[in-house]
Amino acid sequence: YIAQLATTVGHRCGVIGTVGNGIWPHLNPTRNTTPGIAVMYRVLDEFARHGAELAAVEVSSHGLDQGRVDGLVFDVAALTNLTQDHLDYHGDMESYYQAKRRLFTGFEIETAVINSEDRYGQRLIAELDESIHRIAVASSSESANEGIQWSLQGFDEQGMQVQISSPWGSGNISLPLIGDFNLANTAMAIAMLASRHLPFDDLLDAAQRLYPVAGRMELFCRSQSPRVVVDFAHTPDALENVLSSLALWNQPITLVFGCGGDRDRHKRPLMTAAALRHAKRIILTDDNPRFEDPEQIWADALNLAGSDVIECEHDRRTAITQAVQQAPTDSLVIIAGKGHEEYQDIQGQKLPFSDVEVLKQLGYRRAGEKRDC
Repeated sequence: YIAQLATTVGHRCGVIGTVGNGIWPHLNPTRNTTPGIAVMYRVLDEFARHGAELAAVEVSSHGLDQGRVDGLVFDVAALTNLTQDHLDYHGDMESYYQAKRRLFTGFEIETAVINSEDRYGQRLIAELDESIHRIAVASSSESANEGIQWSLQGFDEQGMQVQISSPWGSGNISLPLIGDFNLANTAMAIAMLASRHLPFDDLLDAAQRLYPVAGRMELFCRSQSPRVVVDFAHTPDALENVLSSLALWNQPITLVFGCGGDRDRHKRPLMTAAALRHAKRIILTDDNPRFEDPEQIWADALNLAGSDVIECEHDRRTAITQAVQQAPTDSLVIIAGKGHEEYQDIQGQKLPFSDVEVLKQLGYRRAGEKRDC
């Protein structure tokens, strides 16, 4: 989002991170989220040689702990949140936090942009040196001291109606994204760039043309049709987060999902339980069965009370088509599990298949594109 916003308002921006390395939007695949310092210097030098004024760098906790960015100086650093993850590496949450905290204490930052709704964010704000300018990011229902506040005003066919207030000004925008975490991340990206003196009003305008990472809460629309969200969620927690976030729309949800083959069988009924909690209609289909019998995958997923209401369709294209064509206009269709993937892994073959391409063939387009739905 930082790179998209900066580029839209006329500042070339390089990107180093999970989505790839390069000057936005031309990114090349990368092996590590945060490469080693030798690669980092080379890539940053290439950015500068090609006229980039800014670089948005995703600094992982592994990268910090292993010294991959030692020697760099960051102008602005941000913390979105800290949840239970990577404990196989860090051992415990305190060690994980201390690794992340290093970005704010060891790299001469001038400004820290921090999610003050996260408890580790609150702790970081309190612990930082007074010489560092701190910008808290929070919803308007929370306290955001001298920071930036966001407020969800409602929904429209394109996405979310949003109000953003900040030290640089305030305004209302139509954000072509879905999910409150996307709203919070947008506010954080605006704050980071505004702190570097990019015009706040121009950033607000640019936000109305943002689009998400491929396969992550991508919103699609078609005239006089239900809105469709494509997401990579393929674990119980991820599916629960997507569904609970979209429940804020107060519209009936049709869910299309599957479970990966040759993977943890215990998570399958947990995914179904999440589906039953939030969706009005559920279609169970094939994800990537790999070498496992799809019938066995279904048996595991349906092994809990209440699953008899779930419809089953092995052909994923048919499942998506039925969901979209049969859902009411004022509803949401969620297609979960594969996101950006362009194949189905079946018996050792990666057969061409894309949830997004199926939607496009049905006349859908990404929200935020210039043409009206």
